[in-house]
Amino acid sequence: MLRPATALLAVLLAAAPARADDRDYWADLVDPHGDEIRLITDKAAQLQGQASNLALYDSDPTGVQRARLLDDAYGMLRYARRLAPHNATVLLALGRVADDGGRVAAAVEALEAYTRETDAVLPDASLRLGKLYLRLGDPERAVRSLRGVRADTSGGAGPLYLAAALTAAGRVDDATDALDRLVGGPNASVSDMPVLWFALAVTYDRDEQLSAAYRVVEQLQSAMGTEYGRQLQQSITAIDFVPALDRRYYQAFLYETAGYLTEARAEWLNYAAGGARAPFRGRALAHVAEIDRMLAEALALRAKVHAEARAHPAPPPPRRRIEP
Repeated sequence: MLRPATALLAVLLAAAPARADDRDYWADLVDPHGDEIRLITDKAAQLQGQASNLALYDSDPTGVQRARLLDDAYGMLRYARRLAPHNATVLLALGRVADDGGRVAAAVEALEAYTRETDAVLPDASLRLGKLYLRLGDPERAVRSLRGVRADTSGGAGPLYLAAALTAAGRVDDATDALDRLVGGPNASVSDMPVLWFALAVTYDRDEQLSAAYRVVEQLQSAMGTEYGRQLQQSITAIDFVPALDRRYYQAFLYETAGYLTEARAEWLNYAAGGARAPFRGRALAHVAEIDRMLAEALALRAKVHAEARAHPAPPPPRRRIEP
């Protein structure tokens, strides 16, 4: 049933003459702040875009300008929310700006309110909420938020965050299964989303399924050839890892599988230095031990070759006879 005021408004709207000035009148009655809110959300979006550009092009090394732009956008959108507390567009914009500005609690509150006001939640909102829940140490809620995020959202990072949430919840097998279903589908190709294949290899490695991990790496290297290291490096650089320490693990595994053992060793140690924040510290140190073994073997082999060369020097080349 319609409430009396709503029913009366519906009757008046249905019976109203269709003159332009009347349409403006009824539009103002139904949405009295519509024009103002549209101006505010447009301006806030411009400021947010400018802030993103500053971050992308390193033109704001201190971050002061970016913070100021996001603060201005946040203030505008808070005012817009006071004008229209249930406006889904305002709530989504407010949640995005709060997230970009590092206001975790405010972003979660606004985005949760947005999901209550609409039946068509945008993938970006679900992705942001999932990452925020991860930052707050609530992986189960992160899993629920990230379940429906498509693989092509945010450069393919959606399933990667889902795998991170499942892993944080102690469900490494589920994380492996989720990624395996994506890359193992009938139409799946390494060239489509190589970062997801790499995430699967990392997840296998964390679960100590080493043969499976290196089988995936071999598939990647076979498909990508000389682009293996460069292309995956670009993908890893573009991802906002949650938790941030995961970047060290991914980077170390990439260095190691690309043959840069010294760099890989340093990154494994950087990850292990996270202590309690590094749940796979044992695996990282196992990699360090394996790299030390390989480097020691390589050093011993070089020493052997040099010793043999000194013991059996090559004969000097024959002297050429110069004809008179």
